[in-house]
Amino acid sequence: MFEQMTYENIMAAMLENVTSQVDKREGSIIWDALAPAAYQLSLYYAALDKILQNGFADTAEREYLQLRARERGIVPRPATYAGARARIVGAAAAGQRYLCGDYGWQVESKLAENEYLLRCEQAGSAPNTTAGRMTPVEYLAGVTEAELLDIIEPGEDEESTEALRERYINSLTEQSFGGNRADYIEKALSIPGVGAAKVYPAWNGGGTVKLTVIGADNTPPDAALVAKVQNIFDPPESQGEGLGLAPIGHVVTAAGVTYRQIDIDVTLTLAEGLSWDDVSPRVLAAVDGYLADLAKTWAANDHLTVRVSQLEARILAEEGILDVSGLRLAGAAANLPLLSDEVPIRGEFNV
Repeated sequence: MFEQMTYENIMAAMLENVTSQVDKREGSIIWDALAPAAYQLSLYYAALDKILQNGFADTAEREYLQLRARERGIVPRPATYAGARARIVGAAAAGQRYLCGDYGWQVESKLAENEYLLRCEQAGSAPNTTAGRMTPVEYLAGVTEAELLDIIEPGEDEESTEALRERYINSLTEQSFGGNRADYIEKALSIPGVGAAKVYPAWNGGGTVKLTVIGADNTPPDAALVAKVQNIFDPPESQGEGLGLAPIGHVVTAAGVTYRQIDIDVTLTLAEGLSWDDVSPRVLAAVDGYLADLAKTWAANDHLTVRVSQLEARILAEEGILDVSGLRLAGAAANLPLLSDEVPIRGEFNV
């Protein structure tokens, strides 16, 4: 409605109401008199249209969506700090600070002999690929070796506008209460490092619940993160007693998704003058991109299916690839369905 009230439309409507005997051409007295008012009215209608759009959760901008979500106690999830496993030989202690890559890391707790949990000092997902030798920020007597091994709790960026919008709408359509499926998922997603979750009620008999999670980076979670989820929902030493987030009588088993390694065979026709070495980085990146995109949809599907047509389309879209044929997944020329808690990763790629 309001988007139709442009300056041109308003001006035309005004001039239609002027007697036909008056000169209404651009530059005439009546035209010059009406033009400023028509322009100002068009601005007001644009503002009204913006107010209308921001009144609905489906179309609201972030600022106004947050106001709407706050009415239901929903606020954007803040960025979280990555947790990493590090090997430190010597006099390691909580609070010690190290540098690795472009980020600072601080010792949080001991995991095992010479292994420690370090917390990144910068929030967000950027540090999730960090690994390698660490340098103490200050001289630490007795520390002879320090290496960041891997990320066990991926950091997350601040919740995006679309993710917040989806969570708000879900709060209206899927009421979470007292240990129902929506309640489990909502609470699991509040744990730093968890990207998505699935709930399997009565998976091993009455009163049992399986809670499977995927990392914030859409990869299988580290065992330490799975253990953290287990302890938060239903501590192993007191399962079913309601000492965690799970209601009394719910015996919860936390698990993580696993990788399904997929070998791929394919025949490629390349543009003249090109070899496999010329196109391989882009082709492999396209394949990995498809599999990663598929993993992002894990929570929304009963199981994932790696599709031949989708892979062929991704490869064919790369420059220098003229044709794709004979694509086989795990030895078969057919789509490959995965188990409910599997996500795909590229195995051998044979051309």
